[in-house]
Amino acid sequence: MPQTLAELVTDPAIQEVNIFSNPEKGSLRGGHLSTLFSSGPDGLQAQETRELTIPEARTLEEAIRRDIQAGHFGKTLFLPSETDCSDLVYSGTPIVLYYSAPVLDYEGNSYTRSWDMNLNLSVYCTETLQALEELGILSENSVLLTEHEHSVYWDAKYGSQDGASDWRYDREIVY
Repeated sequence: MPQTLAELVTDPAIQEVNIFSNPEKGSLRGGHLSTLFSSGPDGLQAQETRELTIPEARTLEEAIRRDIQAGHFGKTLFLPSETDCSDLVYSGTPIVLYYSAPVLDYEGNSYTRSWDMNLNLSVYCTETLQALEELGILSENSVLLTEHEHSVYWDAKYGSQDGASDWRYDREIVY
C-alpha cells in the first residue's frame, strides 16, 4: 500500500487508470511518434513524425504496461522544481497511440468511436525506451530530446528571446 504521495503517483493501479483511462476497450489501430530529431554530421535536423504500424504500436503498448508495473511513471511529479525535471522529461508528446471501438449512441445505433492516447516520457520509462530502440525507431541517428536539450537546440537555432524559449509543454499524462 502506498505510504507517500510520491509512492501513490507511481502506484501501478493509479498509473494504469491514468494512462489507459478510456472506459471503452478499444482496438489498437496504430499510432505515431513525434518530436524525433535526426542526428547526423550537420548536427540535429528538423523534427520528424513517424507513423507506427499496428505491431509496432502493440509492442510499445506492452512496454508502457511493463513500465507502469515497474512504477516508472509518475517519478518526476514531485521533484523540487521544473528545472530539475527538464533533464528527465522528453520534450513534446513523443508517443500517440490510436484506438477505436464500436459503441452505441443514445438511440441504440452503432458507430465507431476513435480516440488517441497521448503519452509523455521520462528517462525512467526504460521499458518503453528500450522497445523504441529494439524497433529501430530510436538510434544514434534518430533521437528524443529532453526538455532541457530541446531548449538548448531551440536557443542555438532561433536565439533566446528573453526566456521565451524556456517554455514547457502541457503535460497530459503524469510521467
